[in-house]
Amino acid sequence: MTTLEEQIQEYRTLVQQIAALEEKKRELNQAIFQQMSEKKMTVAGCILRKYERLFFRTPIEQARELGATKTEEVVDKEVLKKLYEAGQPVPGVTCSTYVQISAEKKELVVDMETGEILR
Repeated sequence: MTTLEEQIQEYRTLVQQIAALEEKKRELNQAIFQQMSEKKMTVAGCILRKYERLFFRTPIEQARELGATKTEEVVDKEVLKKLYEAGQPVPGVTCSTYVQISAEKKELVVDMETGEILR
């Protein structure tokens, strides 16, 4: 049986290897994304899909100024989305772009910015 110190060292080595693999995975995701000429492609037995997702963190005060609130006074994401898509800068709205890579039977969704597997 290994000692506690050996287990800690092995754990730290694994953490470093995982971090390196995650960085490499992010780089590959970015390279794949840049090479995709269409929103949906089939390559090497995998289905690739480009997705775009908006994240809304606009404070209620700013949403109110933009006329993007509802009666219950929550941020109206549809109004903010239309403003964003029309090219108007909207504080607190970011766009995340990601690629979905799936075997022909099982889907894998990967966030392009974090490299995190979403599904």
